[in-house]
Amino acid sequence: MSIRTQVSASLAAGALSMCVGSNVSLPSSIIPVILQDGKLVDTFETASLLATTFALTAVPSSIMGGFLSDKYGRRKIALFSTIPILSGLVLMAIANSFTMVLIGRCLSSFGIWIGYPSVNVLVSEVVHPSVRGTLGVVPSIFISCGLVVSYLLGYLLNSWRIMTWILLFQPFLAFTALFLIKESPYWLIKKERKEEAESSLQWYRGQDYSIKSEFGDLVKKNEEQNLDSNKESTLSIIFSMNFLRAQSCSGLLLLCYQFTGIPALVMFSANIFQEANLSFDHRLAPVLIGITRVFLGILSSLAMKTGNRKYIFCFCSSLLSICSLSIAGVSYYRTTYLDSPAWLGYLPFMLILTMFMAHSFGCLPVMNLITAEVFPTAIRSLGNGTVTCLGMGGAGIVAALYPHIQRMVGVQGCFAWFSINALILTIYAFCIISDFRGLSLTNIERGMSKKKEVNSNPSV
Repeated sequence: MSIRTQVSASLAAGALSMCVGSNVSLPSSIIPVILQDGKLVDTFETASLLATTFALTAVPSSIMGGFLSDKYGRRKIALFSTIPILSGLVLMAIANSFTMVLIGRCLSSFGIWIGYPSVNVLVSEVVHPSVRGTLGVVPSIFISCGLVVSYLLGYLLNSWRIMTWILLFQPFLAFTALFLIKESPYWLIKKERKEEAESSLQWYRGQDYSIKSEFGDLVKKNEEQNLDSNKESTLSIIFSMNFLRAQSCSGLLLLCYQFTGIPALVMFSANIFQEANLSFDHRLAPVLIGITRVFLGILSSLAMKTGNRKYIFCFCSSLLSICSLSIAGVSYYRTTYLDSPAWLGYLPFMLILTMFMAHSFGCLPVMNLITAEVFPTAIRSLGNGTVTCLGMGGAGIVAALYPHIQRMVGVQGCFAWFSINALILTIYAFCIISDFRGLSLTNIERGMSKKKEVNSNPSV
Protein backbone atom coordinates (compact mmCIF):
# COMPACT_ATOMS: atom_id res chain seq x y z
CA MET A 1 0.00 0.00 0.00
CA SER A 2 1.20 3.47 -0.90
CA ILE A 3 0.60 6.18 1.71
CA ARG A 4 1.82 9.12 -0.38
CA THR A 5 -1.69 10.19 -1.38
CA GLN A 6 -2.97 9.60 2.16
CA VAL A 7 -0.22 11.89 3.44
CA SER A 8 -1.28 14.44 0.81
CA ALA A 9 -4.85 14.41 2.15
CA SER A 10 -3.59 14.81 5.72
CA LEU A 11 -1.39 17.75 4.70
CA ALA A 12 -4.29 19.37 2.82
CA ALA A 13 -6.42 19.07 5.95
CA GLY A 14 -3.46 20.41 7.88
CA ALA A 15 -3.31 23.51 5.69
CA LEU A 16 -6.88 24.42 6.66
CA SER A 17 -6.15 23.48 10.27
CA MET A 18 -3.28 25.98 10.24
CA CYS A 19 -5.88 28.67 9.51
CA VAL A 20 -7.74 27.44 12.60
CA GLY A 21 -4.69 27.75 14.85
CA SER A 22 -3.69 31.19 13.59
CA ASN A 23 -7.17 32.67 13.84
CA VAL A 24 -7.97 31.20 17.26
CA SER A 25 -4.74 32.60 18.73
CA LEU A 26 -4.81 35.88 16.82
CA PRO A 27 -6.41 37.85 19.72
CA SER A 28 -3.34 37.09 21.84
CA SER A 29 -1.17 38.90 19.28
CA ILE A 30 -3.63 41.63 18.30
CA ILE A 31 -5.07 42.70 21.67
CA PRO A 32 -1.82 44.14 23.17
CA VAL A 33 -1.08 46.03 19.92
CA ILE A 34 -4.61 47.33 19.39
CA LEU A 35 -4.75 48.51 23.03
CA GLN A 36 -1.40 50.24 22.67
CA ASP A 37 -2.62 51.95 19.50
CA GLY A 38 -5.71 53.17 21.37
CA LYS A 39 -7.62 54.31 18.28
CA LEU A 40 -10.22 51.55 18.02
CA VAL A 41 -10.50 50.21 21.58
CA ASP A 42 -9.07 51.15 24.97
CA THR A 43 -9.98 48.40 27.49
CA PHE A 44 -9.04 44.73 27.74
CA GLU A 45 -12.66 43.73 28.41
CA THR A 46 -13.78 45.31 25.12
CA ALA A 47 -10.78 44.01 23.16
CA SER A 48 -11.54 40.48 24.42
CA LEU A 49 -14.60 40.53 22.14
CA LEU A 50 -12.12 39.59 19.38
CA ALA A 51 -12.00 36.15 21.01
CA THR A 52 -15.60 35.98 22.20
CA THR A 53 -17.24 36.81 18.86
CA PHE A 54 -14.97 34.37 17.05
CA ALA A 55 -15.93 31.53 19.41
CA LEU A 56 -19.65 32.29 19.46
CA THR A 57 -19.85 32.55 15.65
CA ALA A 58 -18.41 29.05 15.56
CA VAL A 59 -21.47 27.60 17.33
CA PRO A 60 -23.97 27.86 14.43
CA SER A 61 -21.23 27.74 11.76
CA SER A 62 -19.90 24.33 12.84
CA ILE A 63 -23.36 22.76 12.76
CA MET A 64 -24.01 24.28 9.35
CA GLY A 65 -20.62 23.03 8.17
CA GLY A 66 -21.37 19.50 9.31
CA PHE A 67 -24.75 19.50 7.57
CA LEU A 68 -23.33 20.92 4.31
CA SER A 69 -20.43 18.47 4.37
CA ASP A 70 -22.79 15.49 4.62
CA LYS A 71 -24.91 16.92 1.82
CA TYR A 72 -22.34 18.28 -0.66
CA GLY A 73 -19.08 16.52 0.19
CA ARG A 74 -16.12 16.93 2.55
CA ARG A 75 -13.67 18.31 -0.01
CA LYS A 76 -16.13 20.69 -1.69
CA ILE A 77 -17.18 22.38 1.56
CA ALA A 78 -13.57 22.60 2.74
CA LEU A 79 -12.66 24.33 -0.53
CA PHE A 80 -15.56 26.76 -0.19
CA SER A 81 -14.62 27.61 3.41
CA THR A 82 -11.39 29.30 2.30
CA ILE A 83 -13.39 32.14 0.65
CA PRO A 84 -14.96 33.62 3.83
CA ILE A 85 -11.68 33.05 5.72
CA LEU A 86 -9.88 35.16 3.13
CA SER A 87 -12.65 37.78 3.05
CA GLY A 88 -12.67 38.11 6.84
CA LEU A 89 -8.92 38.71 7.03
CA VAL A 90 -9.10 41.36 4.30
CA LEU A 91 -11.96 43.12 6.08
CA MET A 92 -9.97 43.18 9.32
CA ALA A 93 -6.90 44.56 7.58
CA ILE A 94 -8.80 47.50 6.03
CA ALA A 95 -11.15 48.14 9.00
CA ASN A 96 -11.57 51.74 10.17
CA SER A 97 -13.63 50.84 13.26
CA PHE A 98 -13.67 48.14 15.91
CA THR A 99 -17.08 47.03 14.64
CA MET A 100 -15.56 46.27 11.22
CA VAL A 101 -12.79 44.30 12.90
CA LEU A 102 -15.39 42.20 14.75
CA ILE A 103 -17.34 41.61 11.53
CA GLY A 104 -14.13 40.43 9.89
CA ARG A 105 -13.51 38.07 12.82
CA CYS A 106 -17.05 36.69 12.49
CA LEU A 107 -16.61 36.15 8.75
CA SER A 108 -13.30 34.31 9.23
CA SER A 109 -14.85 32.25 12.03
CA PHE A 110 -17.76 31.30 9.77
CA GLY A 111 -15.37 30.04 7.09
CA ILE A 112 -13.11 28.19 9.47
CA TRP A 113 -15.82 26.36 11.34
CA ILE A 114 -17.85 25.27 8.33
CA GLY A 115 -14.64 23.81 6.88
CA TYR A 116 -12.87 22.31 9.88
CA PRO A 117 -15.42 19.51 10.59
CA SER A 118 -15.11 18.50 6.91
CA VAL A 119 -11.33 18.12 6.86
CA ASN A 120 -11.30 16.18 10.14
CA VAL A 121 -13.78 13.70 8.70
CA LEU A 122 -11.98 13.62 5.35
CA VAL A 123 -8.74 12.47 6.96
CA SER A 124 -10.44 9.78 9.02
CA GLU A 125 -12.25 8.44 5.94
CA VAL A 126 -9.37 8.34 3.46
CA VAL A 127 -6.48 6.99 5.55
CA HIS A 128 -6.10 3.27 6.20
CA PRO A 129 -6.82 2.06 9.77
CA SER A 130 -3.19 0.96 10.13
CA VAL A 131 -1.96 4.58 9.78
CA ARG A 132 -5.01 6.51 11.03
CA GLY A 133 -3.50 6.98 14.47
CA THR A 134 -0.38 8.55 12.91
CA LEU A 135 -1.87 10.60 10.06
CA GLY A 136 -5.04 11.46 11.97
CA VAL A 137 -3.12 13.83 14.26
CA VAL A 138 -1.55 15.79 11.39
CA PRO A 139 -4.33 18.44 11.54
CA SER A 140 -3.55 18.87 15.26
CA ILE A 141 0.12 19.45 14.43
CA PHE A 142 -0.82 22.11 11.89
CA ILE A 143 -3.09 23.83 14.42
CA SER A 144 0.05 24.21 16.52
CA CYS A 145 1.93 25.52 13.48
CA GLY A 146 -0.81 28.13 13.03
CA LEU A 147 -0.41 29.17 16.65
CA VAL A 148 3.33 29.64 16.14
CA VAL A 149 2.73 31.81 13.07
CA SER A 150 0.28 34.04 14.93
CA TYR A 151 2.40 34.32 18.08
CA LEU A 152 5.54 35.01 16.06
CA LEU A 153 3.80 37.83 14.19
CA GLY A 154 2.75 39.29 17.54
CA TYR A 155 6.33 39.17 18.76
CA LEU A 156 7.94 40.63 15.64
CA LEU A 157 5.37 43.23 14.53
CA ASN A 158 3.70 46.23 16.11
CA SER A 159 0.96 46.53 13.48
CA TRP A 160 -2.11 44.32 13.71
CA ARG A 161 -3.04 45.26 10.14
CA ILE A 162 0.22 43.88 8.75
CA MET A 163 -0.35 40.69 10.79
CA THR A 164 -3.70 40.07 9.09
CA TRP A 165 -2.31 40.84 5.61
CA ILE A 166 0.46 38.26 6.15
CA LEU A 167 -2.04 35.60 7.27
CA LEU A 168 -3.72 35.75 3.85
CA PHE A 169 -1.24 33.17 2.55
CA GLN A 170 -2.91 30.44 4.64
CA PRO A 171 -6.35 30.23 2.93
CA PHE A 172 -4.61 30.38 -0.47
CA LEU A 173 -2.38 27.46 0.57
CA ALA A 174 -5.34 25.49 1.91
CA PHE A 175 -7.37 25.96 -1.28
CA THR A 176 -4.47 24.78 -3.48
CA ALA A 177 -3.77 21.70 -1.33
CA LEU A 178 -7.44 20.67 -1.14
CA PHE A 179 -7.89 21.17 -4.88
CA LEU A 180 -5.21 18.54 -5.59
CA ILE A 181 -6.80 15.65 -3.65
CA LYS A 182 -9.92 13.53 -4.20
CA GLU A 183 -13.26 13.34 -2.44
CA SER A 184 -13.86 10.85 0.38
CA PRO A 185 -14.84 7.38 -0.91
CA TYR A 186 -17.14 7.00 2.12
CA TRP A 187 -19.17 10.05 1.07
CA LEU A 188 -19.22 8.97 -2.59
CA ILE A 189 -20.51 5.52 -1.60
CA LYS A 190 -23.21 7.14 0.53
CA LYS A 191 -24.32 9.12 -2.55
CA GLU A 192 -24.43 5.91 -4.66
CA ARG A 193 -21.49 7.06 -6.83
CA LYS A 194 -19.76 3.69 -6.65
CA GLU A 195 -17.43 4.07 -9.64
CA GLU A 196 -16.10 7.38 -8.36
CA ALA A 197 -15.79 5.91 -4.87
CA GLU A 198 -13.80 2.93 -6.14
CA SER A 199 -11.53 5.24 -8.15
CA SER A 200 -11.01 7.50 -5.13
CA LEU A 201 -10.22 4.62 -2.77
CA GLN A 202 -7.77 3.14 -5.29
CA TRP A 203 -6.08 6.54 -5.64
CA TYR A 204 -5.65 6.82 -1.87
CA ARG A 205 -4.37 3.25 -1.47
CA GLY A 206 -2.11 3.14 -4.55
CA GLN A 207 -2.55 1.40 -7.89
CA ASP A 208 -0.78 -1.78 -6.75
CA TYR A 209 -2.96 -2.31 -3.68
CA SER A 210 -6.04 -4.55 -3.73
CA ILE A 211 -9.02 -2.62 -2.39
CA LYS A 212 -11.51 -5.44 -3.01
CA SER A 213 -12.05 -6.32 0.66
CA GLU A 214 -12.12 -2.75 1.94
CA PHE A 215 -14.37 -1.49 -0.85
CA GLY A 216 -16.71 -4.46 -0.44
CA ASP A 217 -17.06 -3.64 3.26
CA LEU A 218 -17.90 -0.03 2.39
CA VAL A 219 -20.60 -1.13 -0.03
CA LYS A 220 -22.01 -3.64 2.46
CA LYS A 221 -22.14 -1.03 5.25
CA ASN A 222 -23.85 1.43 2.92
CA GLU A 223 -26.49 -1.17 2.06
CA GLU A 224 -27.09 -1.75 5.77
CA GLN A 225 -27.54 1.99 6.25
CA ASN A 226 -29.93 2.21 3.31
CA LEU A 227 -32.09 -0.44 4.94
CA ASP A 228 -31.96 1.44 8.23
CA SER A 229 -32.71 4.75 6.52
CA ASN A 230 -36.11 3.39 5.50
CA LYS A 231 -36.89 3.21 9.18
CA GLU A 232 -34.90 6.16 10.55
CA SER A 233 -34.76 9.80 9.51
CA THR A 234 -31.73 12.01 10.14
CA LEU A 235 -33.55 13.54 13.10
CA SER A 236 -34.24 10.13 14.63
CA ILE A 237 -30.56 9.20 14.19
CA ILE A 238 -29.51 12.38 16.01
CA PHE A 239 -31.71 11.45 18.96
CA SER A 240 -30.74 7.77 18.90
CA MET A 241 -28.69 6.14 21.64
CA ASN A 242 -25.92 5.50 19.11
CA PHE A 243 -25.56 9.23 18.43
CA LEU A 244 -25.85 10.19 22.08
CA ARG A 245 -23.26 7.57 23.00
CA ALA A 246 -20.88 9.06 20.42
CA GLN A 247 -21.62 12.56 21.70
CA SER A 248 -20.88 11.59 25.30
CA CYS A 249 -17.33 10.45 24.46
CA SER A 250 -16.56 13.33 22.07
CA GLY A 251 -18.76 16.43 22.38
CA LEU A 252 -19.18 16.41 26.16
CA LEU A 253 -15.49 15.58 26.53
CA LEU A 254 -14.52 18.59 24.41
CA LEU A 255 -16.99 20.85 26.25
CA CYS A 256 -15.50 19.92 29.62
CA TYR A 257 -12.02 20.40 28.21
CA GLN A 258 -12.72 24.06 27.37
CA PHE A 259 -12.77 24.89 31.10
CA THR A 260 -9.29 23.54 31.86
CA GLY A 261 -7.53 26.79 30.95
CA ILE A 262 -6.04 25.89 27.58
CA PRO A 263 -8.50 27.98 25.48
CA ALA A 264 -7.90 31.01 27.72
CA LEU A 265 -4.14 30.52 27.39
CA VAL A 266 -4.41 30.26 23.59
CA MET A 267 -6.59 33.36 23.20
CA PHE A 268 -5.06 35.58 25.89
CA SER A 269 -1.56 34.16 26.38
CA ALA A 270 0.30 37.47 26.00
CA ASN A 271 -1.95 39.15 28.56
CA ILE A 272 -1.77 36.19 30.96
CA PHE A 273 2.02 36.14 30.82
CA GLN A 274 2.07 39.89 31.38
CA GLU A 275 -0.13 39.49 34.48
CA ALA A 276 2.12 36.64 35.69
CA ASN A 277 5.08 39.08 35.91
CA LEU A 278 7.55 36.92 34.02
CA SER A 279 11.25 37.60 34.42
CA PHE A 280 11.65 37.94 30.61
CA ASP A 281 9.76 39.42 27.64
CA HIS A 282 6.16 38.20 27.98
CA ARG A 283 5.65 38.42 24.17
CA LEU A 284 8.36 35.81 23.58
CA ALA A 285 6.74 33.21 25.87
CA PRO A 286 3.84 32.29 23.50
CA VAL A 287 6.30 31.81 20.61
CA LEU A 288 8.41 29.36 22.63
CA ILE A 289 5.29 27.50 23.72
CA GLY A 290 3.99 27.31 20.15
CA ILE A 291 7.24 25.80 18.90
CA THR A 292 7.13 23.23 21.70
CA ARG A 293 3.55 22.36 20.74
CA VAL A 294 4.62 21.53 17.19
CA PHE A 295 7.41 19.24 18.43
CA LEU A 296 5.11 17.44 20.88
CA GLY A 297 2.46 17.08 18.18
CA ILE A 298 4.94 15.22 15.99
CA LEU A 299 5.82 12.88 18.86
CA SER A 300 2.10 12.37 19.45
CA SER A 301 1.64 11.09 15.89
CA LEU A 302 4.00 8.24 16.76
CA ALA A 303 2.45 7.54 20.16
CA MET A 304 -1.12 7.38 18.85
CA LYS A 305 -0.29 4.46 16.57
CA THR A 306 0.30 2.02 19.42
CA GLY A 307 -0.51 3.83 22.68
CA ASN A 308 -3.73 3.39 24.65
CA ARG A 309 -5.68 6.62 24.11
CA LYS A 310 -7.53 6.50 27.42
CA TYR A 311 -4.34 6.34 29.48
CA ILE A 312 -2.58 8.96 27.36
CA PHE A 313 -5.46 11.42 27.67
CA CYS A 314 -6.00 10.90 31.39
CA PHE A 315 -2.29 11.29 32.17
CA CYS A 316 -2.14 14.54 30.20
CA SER A 317 -5.37 15.97 31.65
CA SER A 318 -4.14 15.22 35.18
CA LEU A 319 -0.98 17.18 34.34
CA LEU A 320 -3.22 20.11 33.39
CA SER A 321 -4.81 19.98 36.84
CA ILE A 322 -1.49 19.81 38.70
CA CYS A 323 0.09 22.61 36.67
CA SER A 324 -2.93 24.92 36.99
CA LEU A 325 -2.96 24.45 40.76
CA SER A 326 0.78 25.16 40.88
CA ILE A 327 0.36 28.35 38.82
CA ALA A 328 -2.36 29.50 41.20
CA GLY A 329 -0.06 28.85 44.17
CA VAL A 330 2.96 30.61 42.65
CA SER A 331 0.87 33.60 41.58
CA TYR A 332 -0.63 33.92 45.05
CA TYR A 333 2.79 33.69 46.71
CA ARG A 334 4.35 36.32 44.44
CA THR A 335 1.39 38.65 44.93
CA THR A 336 1.52 38.26 48.71
CA TYR A 337 5.32 38.42 49.11
CA LEU A 338 6.65 41.13 46.83
CA ASP A 339 10.27 40.32 47.72
CA SER A 340 9.99 36.75 46.38
CA PRO A 341 13.05 35.35 44.53
CA ALA A 342 13.46 36.39 40.88
CA TRP A 343 13.67 32.77 39.71
CA LEU A 344 10.00 32.32 40.59
CA GLY A 345 9.27 34.61 37.64
CA TYR A 346 10.30 31.80 35.31
CA LEU A 347 8.15 29.17 37.01
CA PRO A 348 4.76 30.22 35.54
CA PHE A 349 6.25 29.93 32.06
CA MET A 350 7.57 26.43 32.74
CA LEU A 351 4.24 25.31 34.18
CA ILE A 352 2.24 26.73 31.27
CA LEU A 353 4.74 25.16 28.88
CA THR A 354 4.07 21.79 30.56
CA MET A 355 0.32 22.36 30.17
CA PHE A 356 0.71 22.97 26.45
CA MET A 357 2.94 19.92 26.14
CA ALA A 358 0.20 17.81 27.70
CA HIS A 359 -2.38 19.49 25.47
CA SER A 360 -0.43 18.88 22.25
CA PHE A 361 0.82 15.39 23.05
CA GLY A 362 -2.27 13.75 24.47
CA CYS A 363 -5.42 15.81 24.89
CA LEU A 364 -6.01 17.46 21.50
CA PRO A 365 -4.92 14.48 19.31
CA VAL A 366 -7.05 12.00 21.26
CA MET A 367 -10.14 14.23 21.09
CA ASN A 368 -9.67 14.81 17.35
CA LEU A 369 -9.27 11.09 16.65
CA ILE A 370 -12.27 10.09 18.75
CA THR A 371 -14.50 12.74 17.18
CA ALA A 372 -13.56 11.65 13.67
CA GLU A 373 -14.25 7.97 14.44
CA VAL A 374 -17.36 7.53 16.58
CA PHE A 375 -20.24 9.02 14.56
CA PRO A 376 -22.32 7.08 11.99
CA THR A 377 -21.26 7.57 8.35
CA ALA A 378 -24.67 9.00 7.43
CA ILE A 379 -24.16 11.99 9.71
CA ARG A 380 -20.42 11.86 10.44
CA SER A 381 -19.74 15.47 9.42
CA LEU A 382 -22.87 16.70 11.18
CA GLY A 383 -21.73 14.84 14.28
CA ASN A 384 -18.33 16.50 14.05
CA GLY A 385 -20.10 19.82 13.62
CA THR A 386 -22.13 19.35 16.80
CA VAL A 387 -18.95 18.45 18.69
CA THR A 388 -17.25 21.61 17.42
CA CYS A 389 -20.38 23.56 18.35
CA LEU A 390 -20.18 22.34 21.95
CA GLY A 391 -16.44 22.95 22.12
CA MET A 392 -16.53 26.46 20.70
CA GLY A 393 -19.59 27.29 22.78
CA GLY A 394 -17.53 26.43 25.84
CA ALA A 395 -14.60 28.45 24.49
CA GLY A 396 -16.93 31.40 23.95
CA ILE A 397 -18.06 31.22 27.57
CA VAL A 398 -14.46 31.13 28.75
CA ALA A 399 -13.51 34.04 26.47
CA ALA A 400 -16.44 36.09 27.79
CA LEU A 401 -15.88 35.28 31.48
CA TYR A 402 -12.10 35.22 31.77
CA PRO A 403 -11.44 39.03 31.70
CA HIS A 404 -14.07 39.59 34.39
CA ILE A 405 -13.02 36.64 36.59
CA GLN A 406 -9.40 37.76 36.35
CA ARG A 407 -10.37 41.25 37.49
CA MET A 408 -12.30 39.85 40.47
CA VAL A 409 -10.06 37.01 41.73
CA GLY A 410 -6.81 37.49 39.81
CA VAL A 411 -4.73 34.94 37.91
CA GLN A 412 -4.50 32.68 40.98
CA GLY A 413 -8.29 32.41 41.26
CA CYS A 414 -8.69 31.64 37.54
CA PHE A 415 -6.12 28.85 37.58
CA ALA A 416 -7.49 27.32 40.78
CA TRP A 417 -10.82 27.07 38.92
CA PHE A 418 -9.08 25.55 35.89
CA SER A 419 -7.38 22.96 38.12
CA ILE A 420 -10.68 21.71 39.55
CA ASN A 421 -12.20 21.46 36.08
CA ALA A 422 -9.19 19.49 34.76
CA LEU A 423 -9.51 17.01 37.64
CA ILE A 424 -13.20 16.46 36.85
CA LEU A 425 -12.30 16.00 33.17
CA THR A 426 -9.73 13.32 34.04
CA ILE A 427 -12.27 11.28 35.98
CA TYR A 428 -14.89 11.60 33.24
CA ALA A 429 -12.41 10.70 30.48
CA PHE A 430 -11.28 7.57 32.33
CA CYS A 431 -14.89 6.38 32.48
CA ILE A 432 -15.92 7.24 28.90
CA ILE A 433 -12.99 6.91 26.44
CA SER A 434 -12.73 3.71 24.37
CA ASP A 435 -9.69 2.57 22.40
CA PHE A 436 -10.33 1.99 18.67
CA ARG A 437 -6.77 1.34 17.48
CA GLY A 438 -6.59 -0.71 14.29
CA LEU A 439 -10.34 -0.80 13.64
CA SER A 440 -11.93 0.35 10.39
CA LEU A 441 -14.60 3.05 10.62
CA THR A 442 -17.28 0.58 9.56
CA ASN A 443 -16.36 -1.78 12.40
CA ILE A 444 -16.21 1.10 14.89
CA GLU A 445 -19.70 2.11 13.81
CA ARG A 446 -20.96 -1.44 14.24
CA GLY A 447 -19.36 -1.57 17.66
CA MET A 448 -20.86 1.76 18.73
CA SER A 449 -24.32 0.62 17.63
CA LYS A 450 -23.75 -2.79 19.26
CA LYS A 451 -25.29 -4.52 16.25
CA LYS A 452 -22.34 -6.81 15.61
CA GLU A 453 -19.22 -8.10 17.21
CA VAL A 454 -16.40 -5.67 16.44
CA ASN A 455 -13.78 -7.23 14.24
CA SER A 456 -10.28 -6.24 15.33
CA ASN A 457 -8.76 -7.06 11.94
CA PRO A 458 -7.63 -3.64 10.57
CA SER A 459 -7.80 -4.84 6.95
CA VAL A 460 -11.57 -5.34 7.13
